[in-house]
Amino acid sequence: MSQAQPNEERTVGEAHPTPQRRERGKNQPASLMARKFLNASDDDVWMPDEDLIRQEMEKTRAGKEMYFFYGSLMDPATLRRVAGLEESPRLRPAHVVGYETKLWGPYPALLDGPPGHIVRGMACEIEGGEAKDRLAAYETANYGVKLCLIEFDDGTKVKDKTFRYAGFEIEAGNMNSYVFYRRSPTCTNTMRTAAYLENHIISGSAD
Repeated sequence: MSQAQPNEERTVGEAHPTPQRRERGKNQPASLMARKFLNASDDDVWMPDEDLIRQEMEKTRAGKEMYFFYGSLMDPATLRRVAGLEESPRLRPAHVVGYETKLWGPYPALLDGPPGHIVRGMACEIEGGEAKDRLAAYETANYGVKLCLIEFDDGTKVKDKTFRYAGFEIEAGNMNSYVFYRRSPTCTNTMRTAAYLENHIISGSAD
């Protein structure tokens, strides 16, 4: 069997290019895409349109968004007053999974919890940037708006908003919101009911 000469080009499927092919490759012009990258200046680099992003954010704020509430805002009268709503809001029983609630002083705080752990509350559709700003002011800087998966009793789900605790670390154990709201003089039956659903069964020693 004859052997290929040192400078002989190889056939298709060769493992390495021959010196002749490497030399021809040096003389070939760069592709159009490569020339664009080589000739691009800093001004040509794509940057996000901040004005467009701001417009989209304002559009979202002005529109309807579902909020999950687990504290005093579960009460329709309180929610209406705080958000400055013209009519009584329509709240739906709902829950979030993978969270837990603890007490931050006298206030309930939503935190990341064990997988599968359920926190029950109420969900309501809020429309308008002003109403959402009022809710954020009511919650203070210790709570931040976060995305969460809200699940309703009829099995429907929606990924939207809640106020998650963002303050200092809480060392206390899980709060018993039913006992807390039952003792609160400003507690309403709606808040007691939602808290009872969250805790399911309250022992007699909790009174």
